[in-house]
Amino acid sequence: LYWHNHSPSALARKAQIALDQHDTKRAVDFLTQAVKKNPTGDLGNYIRNLLAKALIEDGREDDARDYTQDVLQASPTNTEALDNLTESYVHPAFRKYQTAIKPLSLPTRKELFQTIDTNIAQLEKLPHDARNLVGEAELQRLYETVEDDGREQAKGALQVATLANDQTAISQAKSELAAFTDPEGEREAEA
Repeated sequence: LYWHNHSPSALARKAQIALDQHDTKRAVDFLTQAVKKNPTGDLGNYIRNLLAKALIEDGREDDARDYTQDVLQASPTNTEALDNLTESYVHPAFRKYQTAIKPLSLPTRKELFQTIDTNIAQLEKLPHDARNLVGEAELQRLYETVEDDGREQAKGALQVATLANDQTAISQAKSELAAFTDPEGEREAEA
C-alpha cells in the first residue's frame, strides 16, 4: 500500500491535482519525490515535463530547463518538453508584467525591457520553429504593451504639466514622449 501511494505515477497524479489547485510548491514537492525514484521511459518523461511546468509556474525557469533538457536528451522531439522550453523563456517577462504595480514606473519598464530582450535573444538561439517564433512574437507584443503604457504616461504627464503651466515639467514630458516617436527610442535609451 505504501508503494502504491508513493509510486512515481501516484505522486504525479497528486502533483497534477496540486497544479489544478494552483499549489505549485506542493506539486513541485510531489514531482521531486517522483523523480528521485528515477522513472524512465514515457512515465519518466511525463513526470519531468510536469515538474518543468510546475517549476515554470513557480518562477523557477532555470530549474525547469534542466528537467526539460533531460527529457529532450532522451526524446529530442518530445513536444511537451519543447513547449516547456519555449515557455521557460516567455513566462518570466509576463510574470514580471502581471505582478508589477501599475502604472509602470520607468525602472520597472527598464527591467521589463531587459527581461524581454534577454529572453528573445535566448529564443533566437533555439530552432526557428513555430513554437519558438510564437514565443518571440508574444514577447515582442509584451514589449509593445509596455511601450504603449509608457507613451500614455508621457502624454498624461504632458497634459498635466501644460495645465499647470510648469515649463520644466512640460520640457521633461516632451522629452519622455519624444523617446517614443523613434520605435527603438525608449528601448535604446533605457538599455
